[in-house]
Amino acid sequence: MKIIETNIHDDTKTNAMPKVADRLPDLGPRQLAVAKSRADWATWFWGAEQGYIYTDESTGVTWQIVEEGKVRCIRIWDDDYCYENLAMMRATMQLVDLEVEIDPYTVVTPYEEPAKEEPLEEVAGMEVA
Repeated sequence: MKIIETNIHDDTKTNAMPKVADRLPDLGPRQLAVAKSRADWATWFWGAEQGYIYTDESTGVTWQIVEEGKVRCIRIWDDDYCYENLAMMRATMQLVDLEVEIDPYTVVTPYEEPAKEEPLEEVAGMEVA
Protein backbone atom coordinates (compact mmCIF):
# COMPACT_ATOMS: atom_id res chain seq x y z
CA MET A 1 0.00 0.00 0.00
CA LYS A 2 1.36 3.41 -0.98
CA ILE A 3 0.71 6.36 1.31
CA ILE A 4 0.19 9.66 -0.45
CA GLU A 5 0.86 12.80 1.53
CA THR A 6 -1.05 15.93 0.70
CA ASN A 7 -0.41 19.44 1.85
CA ILE A 8 -3.63 20.90 3.20
CA HIS A 9 -2.09 24.37 3.44
CA ASP A 10 -1.88 26.10 0.06
CA ASP A 11 0.42 29.08 0.51
CA THR A 12 0.27 29.96 -3.19
CA LYS A 13 -3.08 31.74 -3.10
CA THR A 14 -2.74 35.20 -4.59
CA ASN A 15 -6.04 36.57 -3.37
CA ALA A 16 -5.44 35.84 0.32
CA MET A 17 -6.21 38.58 2.83
CA PRO A 18 -3.19 40.56 3.97
CA LYS A 19 -1.89 39.83 7.43
CA VAL A 20 -3.65 41.75 10.16
CA ALA A 21 -0.36 43.20 11.45
CA ASP A 22 0.33 44.59 7.97
CA ARG A 23 -3.00 46.44 8.08
CA LEU A 24 -2.25 48.27 11.34
CA PRO A 25 -1.53 51.97 10.94
CA ASP A 26 1.67 53.61 12.11
CA LEU A 27 0.92 55.42 15.35
CA GLY A 28 1.40 59.15 15.60
CA PRO A 29 2.24 61.14 18.72
CA ARG A 30 -1.42 61.39 19.81
CA GLN A 31 -2.01 57.63 19.53
CA LEU A 32 1.27 56.84 21.30
CA ALA A 33 0.29 59.19 24.15
CA VAL A 34 -3.05 57.37 24.47
CA ALA A 35 -1.22 54.03 24.46
CA LYS A 36 1.12 55.18 27.25
CA SER A 37 -1.78 56.48 29.32
CA ARG A 38 -3.43 53.05 29.38
CA ALA A 39 -0.58 51.10 30.97
CA ASP A 40 -2.78 50.22 33.99
CA TRP A 41 -5.31 48.62 31.64
CA ALA A 42 -2.64 46.46 30.01
CA THR A 43 -1.05 45.48 33.33
CA TRP A 44 -4.33 43.77 34.23
CA PHE A 45 -3.58 41.08 31.62
CA TRP A 46 -0.56 39.88 33.64
CA GLY A 47 -2.85 38.50 36.32
CA ALA A 48 -5.61 37.12 34.11
CA GLU A 49 -6.28 33.39 33.96
CA GLN A 50 -4.91 31.39 31.03
CA GLY A 51 -7.59 31.04 28.34
CA TYR A 52 -9.55 34.09 29.53
CA ILE A 53 -11.27 35.93 26.67
CA TYR A 54 -11.43 39.73 26.84
CA THR A 55 -13.81 41.39 24.39
CA ASP A 56 -13.96 45.14 23.96
CA GLU A 57 -16.99 45.84 21.77
CA SER A 58 -16.22 49.56 21.71
CA THR A 59 -12.93 48.89 19.89
CA GLY A 60 -13.94 45.79 17.93
CA VAL A 61 -11.03 43.75 19.31
CA THR A 62 -11.04 40.45 21.21
CA TRP A 63 -8.05 39.10 23.17
CA GLN A 64 -7.22 35.76 24.74
CA ILE A 65 -4.71 35.10 27.49
CA VAL A 66 -2.31 32.46 26.15
CA GLU A 67 -0.13 32.20 29.25
CA GLU A 68 1.38 34.53 31.79
CA GLY A 69 2.88 37.44 29.91
CA LYS A 70 1.44 36.46 26.52
CA VAL A 71 -1.80 37.64 24.89
CA ARG A 72 -3.29 36.88 21.51
CA CYS A 73 -5.67 38.91 19.40
CA ILE A 74 -8.27 36.41 18.23
CA ARG A 75 -10.78 38.71 16.48
CA ILE A 76 -11.05 42.16 14.97
CA TRP A 77 -13.82 43.86 13.06
CA ASP A 78 -12.73 44.85 9.56
CA ASP A 79 -12.83 48.61 10.08
CA ASP A 80 -10.10 51.29 10.12
CA TYR A 81 -11.15 52.44 13.60
CA CYS A 82 -10.69 48.90 14.93
CA TYR A 83 -7.25 48.52 13.32
CA GLU A 84 -6.16 51.81 14.89
CA ASN A 85 -7.37 50.59 18.29
CA LEU A 86 -5.58 47.27 17.88
CA ALA A 87 -2.35 49.11 17.06
CA MET A 88 -2.72 51.27 20.18
CA MET A 89 -3.62 48.27 22.37
CA ARG A 90 -0.59 46.37 21.08
CA ALA A 91 1.66 49.35 21.83
CA THR A 92 0.22 49.62 25.35
CA MET A 93 0.72 45.91 26.02
CA GLN A 94 4.28 46.01 24.75
CA LEU A 95 4.99 48.94 27.10
CA VAL A 96 4.22 46.65 30.05
CA ASP A 97 6.32 43.81 28.54
CA LEU A 98 3.47 41.61 27.38
CA GLU A 99 4.17 39.43 24.37
CA VAL A 100 1.49 40.12 21.75
CA GLU A 101 0.46 37.60 19.10
CA ILE A 102 -1.62 38.72 16.14
CA ASP A 103 -1.04 36.68 12.98
CA PRO A 104 -2.06 34.03 12.09
CA TYR A 105 -4.49 33.83 14.99
CA THR A 106 -6.72 36.85 14.39
CA VAL A 107 -10.01 36.28 12.62
CA VAL A 108 -11.15 39.33 10.65
CA THR A 109 -14.90 39.78 11.04
CA PRO A 110 -16.86 41.91 8.55
CA TYR A 111 -18.00 45.14 10.13
CA GLU A 112 -21.62 46.14 9.80
CA GLU A 113 -22.95 49.51 10.89
CA PRO A 114 -25.41 49.10 13.75
CA ALA A 115 -28.99 49.46 12.58
CA LYS A 116 -30.44 52.83 13.40
CA GLU A 117 -33.55 52.63 15.48
CA GLU A 118 -36.52 54.14 13.75
CA PRO A 119 -38.92 56.13 15.92
CA LEU A 120 -42.04 54.23 16.83
CA GLU A 121 -45.19 55.49 15.18
CA GLU A 122 -47.91 56.45 17.57
CA VAL A 123 -50.80 54.07 17.28
CA ALA A 124 -54.15 55.72 17.73
CA GLY A 125 -56.70 53.83 19.75
CA MET A 126 -60.43 54.21 20.05
CA GLU A 127 -61.57 57.46 21.53
CA VAL A 128 -63.88 57.25 24.45
CA ALA A 129 -66.34 60.08 24.92
